[in-house]
Amino acid sequence: GSVEIPNGGWWRLNSGLVLSSPSITLKGTGVGNSSRLYFSDTTYTGILISGPSCEIRDISVGFASRTGISTCIVDDATGQTRIKNVTIDGCHSGIRTSSAKSVIRDVSVINTTPSSSIGLLIQGTAEVREVNNFFFENASGQDAFSGIQIEGGSGIQISNCDLQKCGVPLRMIADGVTNIFSVNADNTFFDTSTSFGVSMKTTGSGVITRSRFSNCWMSSCNQGLVVDGDIRGLIISSSEILDNTNAGIKVEAGSSLEGLVVTGNIIAGNGTGIDIGANVSDFTITGNRIGAADGFVGNSTGISLSGTTDDYVITGNN
Repeated sequence: GSVEIPNGGWWRLNSGLVLSSPSITLKGTGVGNSSRLYFSDTTYTGILISGPSCEIRDISVGFASRTGISTCIVDDATGQTRIKNVTIDGCHSGIRTSSAKSVIRDVSVINTTPSSSIGLLIQGTAEVREVNNFFFENASGQDAFSGIQIEGGSGIQISNCDLQKCGVPLRMIADGVTNIFSVNADNTFFDTSTSFGVSMKTTGSGVITRSRFSNCWMSSCNQGLVVDGDIRGLIISSSEILDNTNAGIKVEAGSSLEGLVVTGNIIAGNGTGIDIGANVSDFTITGNRIGAADGFVGNSTGISLSGTTDDYVITGNN
């Protein structure tokens, strides 16, 4: 069945809303002032989805303040959750999802708690998640912790998103309890943030395998993209990596790459274009513009290799 929020309706709720039955649709008639849910208590989840095949669409959701610990929408269903055309404005964090075959499309998350909040948290081992046209941005000087944070799963598609004013717009963390496989990001801004544009980090037996970034922007951060740990099959292509204070691309010392490819990118205006740490091997850097471009000056250093580095190809860069 479905629950409809009438046009122009503002609905204040004093406790959380739970969608526990299968195939429930919670819908409004449009974001903004058209259909809005407003939660007065900031210590609980706003909307909890536990039934499969539920949908939330065409509404705005907010809290009385963003000082509590609330996550606006939590998706703990077994699968096929759809969140579409939703604005989340004023809460601690936006969405947490662990269900398979979930779709998050045309969603904006703004005005979350500075320093500790996450716009979209993807957890668990489930396969196939689509994130399309997801917008996250806080006010200047109030950067969130992460725009999108991935802590596990496979078959994750990130397209046409705009993630800015975060500590890290995209943070990928694998600890071996849950690992990350097959992430494809295209046409997305990971931009204008305090720390890194993209952070890929493993600990313990964790592994991040088969990630691809194409036609993306990783610019105006401390470092554009940082690789740290067991990161296998990473491809960075046709992207713009510009105006980062330190490195455009940084591979931390001792990282296990297993086939890093950096090709066809524009890398300009950074402290170092590409910085490969010591004891790193198995990478290819080819066909990139590593120098002044697109109105940005050259990098202070183009490509830097440190210590013992082996099994690599660097060719055809300008």
